Order: sequence, then C-alpha cells, then structure tokens
Amino acid sequence: MPDYRSSNPGPSRLSTPPPWLFASLLLGLIGCTGGPPSDAATAGVTRADSGGVEIVTTSGIETLTRWRLEPEPILTLGTVDGSGPDAFNFLSGALWRPDGTILVTELAPAAAKVFDHRGTFLRQVVRDGLGPNELRFASAPVRLRGDSIAILDDPMIRAVVLTPDLTAATTIQLTPYRFSGGYAIPLRLISPRETIARLYTVPTDRDRAGPVRPPLVIGRVPIDGSGFDSIATGRGSELFMTEGGRGLDIPMARRTVFAVTPELLYLGDSEDAIIGVWRVSGPKIRTIRWIAAPDSTSSADAEASFRHDSADLMTSREMMRARPELLRSMFARMRAVKAQPVTPYFTRLIPTDDGGLWIERRTRPWNTTTSFLVADSTGAITASLEAPAEFTPLQVGSDWVLGRWRTPEDVLVVRQFRIHGRRPARKRRTPAVGWRSGGNLLSAPPRT
Repeated sequence: MPDYRSSNPGPSRLSTPPPWLFASLLLGLIGCTGGPPSDAATAGVTRADSGGVEIVTTSGIETLTRWRLEPEPILTLGTVDGSGPDAFNFLSGALWRPDGTILVTELAPAAAKVFDHRGTFLRQVVRDGLGPNELRFASAPVRLRGDSIAILDDPMIRAVVLTPDLTAATTIQLTPYRFSGGYAIPLRLISPRETIARLYTVPTDRDRAGPVRPPLVIGRVPIDGSGFDSIATGRGSELFMTEGGRGLDIPMARRTVFAVTPELLYLGDSEDAIIGVWRVSGPKIRTIRWIAAPDSTSSADAEASFRHDSADLMTSREMMRARPELLRSMFARMRAVKAQPVTPYFTRLIPTDDGGLWIERRTRPWNTTTSFLVADSTGAITASLEAPAEFTPLQVGSDWVLGRWRTPEDVLVVRQFRIHGRRPARKRRTPAVGWRSGGNLLSAPPRT
C-alpha cells in the first residue's frame, strides 16, 4: 500500500514501504502555547474577523525588525571523531529542559541521552530494542501537557513517556485508526491517552503516473485507535506517481506544511502566504497572512533543492546500509521530475516556547543563510531572522534557539545560540500537571 506521507519537514523520501525509512526523518515538532504577546512593534498588522476566526495580516515584511544569531554558540554538543556518548549517529532531535539539562535523541540505533548545560553526558534514558523503555527508531522528543515528554517510534507505532525529571515512566503501544478506505497513522502524542494522526486513503488507481496532490486530513486518535476526530484538512503535498503507485517528492513542489503542539495545530499550503491555526480540541481560531511577492525558480534551483532536502538521507550510514539500491533509484527519479515555476512561500513551521511561530522561508539552497519570519502569539509577524544554512532550529526559547548544526565534516551536532535583538519574554507559571503512573502525579515544580 503506497504511503502518501508529506515532507514536513524532512529529507525527500519514497512513499512506499518500508515506512520507517522516511517517516522517521520528520523533524520533531516542538513547542508549547500561551505566554504574552511580543513586545516588538506590529506596524503594518491588520486584524479582521470571519465567522469567529481572527484573520491577522502583516504587510511590509521587508521593513520588519531584523534579528540575528550571535556569531558564537552558547553551547556545542557533539563530536566529529566518532567516539563517546556525544558522537551522534543520526541526530533526530534535542530539547532544552527548564533545569538546564538537554535531552538528545538519535534515530537509529535508537537512543535518548541526557546532558547538563555544559554538555557533560549524564545518562541514557532510552535504548535500542523492543523491551520496556526501548525503541527501535527514536524521533525528536516532544512535550506533553505538564512538561512530561514523549519520544515516538514511527515504524513500531509506540512511544516512551518520560516524567519531567527525565525518568522513563511507561511505554505506550499505539494503534492506528483503520477504516474501509484507509487508515490514520499517529504523528505525535499530545497526552498519554491521545495522538494527533494523519489520515491516509487507499489510492483507487495504482497505475496512473504523473503529479498528484493526495488530500490531507489531520485529526485526533485515541491511543487504542478507536476513532478519528478530524481537526483540519488540506490539499496535501505534491508527489510524482510512478507506474505501480510509488510516490516521489518533487523538488520545489507545492506542499502542505504543518506543526503540532499539545494545544495547537498550524497548517498551511506552501504556495500561499497563509497559515491556519486550530486548537487540537477542534475549532479554528486564527489565520496568519502576510503580503509577499512570488519568487520564480529554475532547473538549477531544483537540483540544488534536491541536494539540500535529501542531505540527511544521503549521509545517514544507517539508512544507506538499509536499502542503498532503493535510495539510488529514488534519487535518479527525483532528478528527472520538473520543478515548479514558483518557489514555495514557506517550507517549515516551528512553534516557539512562548506561543509564537517561526516560519521558515525557502531561500536559494546554495545561499549561506536561511530566512525566517517570526510571528508572536497573537499571529502578528513582528520580526525576521536569518540563520546560517548549516543550522536547523528545533526549539526557540525566550532569547535563544537550539538546533542541529551540520559541520564541514557533514556530521550533525547540537548548537544553542543567543538571538540578538530579541528581549526575553516575561516568565510565567506552568500548572503542575504531568504524567500519572500508579496513581502518583509525576511533574516538575511550577515555573515562577
């Protein structure tokens, strides 16, 4: 059965089994909601209401306040010599904790490791395997309500839940929702009882070749797979279907991009400068829009885009050892696909710790920087930021950002940078709600 997973974000991949080869490369979607609006000026922002949905439009983005990362990182975690606990085989995610510890996950062999704020290895909390507190493929860590943390194993459809002090509390086996026309695969655990999942339908014509945009539906599914409650729908990501029903990502294609927090779902089509915001409880609450002129692409853009998007997959030793002939065939087919004439307006969404959103804008892949628009918790775009192209943000704090850095040796490490031009947000209290195990509430003290 073909697998119509979209790039959101992640390297280009073949949409046929084995699903772990590609679905596990999704970057962890991290963040939490709430917090005060940004203190930055919001000139050029207009607000309107449409059926109870707020429409926030920002114009003049070329004149926005410009932020930048400080030249030197606060922290670099990782080695390039292939030895020690911080020599990461395939770095899938990282999360800075309120107590200053950093949780780092490796995709395969699966691992979740804890380091202190200086980068000193403390302990390993998840290992490779099929037993309790073990995973075969560890995706990026994500926060649940109350500062508990979940690490999802895509191919095994299971998750390990950690308490706020990074102790493994339980391993949960997830069940996909199935119906006569397809199934829904969990994308993220949002609570110990519920997941956010994407609906996949069985194609009716497996032999039709050419570009398609399979519909995308995202909803809530209980961990036992007993139902599907739709939240939002989209046009899906553009694929090139080969004879036999295989779907290949198209360079610079039109894509549906989304991100999930424990409270909110962000979703938009990359060919429009528009992002919808829904509560995971169901209703749409906001539309974020900005005014920007389209940018055309060329064949050189497409080739560079292919190389950029598939870099992680091409350099992963574990993935190449798995089925190298499949990957080589996929890369050859992708290069033959004609690119879209217009550059996507955005390619990735990163919810921030204070309820805002970073919107990654596609720049030329051979450029030395990546551009972001910064929206606050009210939907107003208040700043722009450029970061080195080697840096992929994973978590945005009050005045810092944590992410993956690709070294000249083509090795992934963790780096944390201060954000120049951003004032730290006011601190807020977090309710002491966490993961319950055996009737005991396991959570960190509230922040003050």
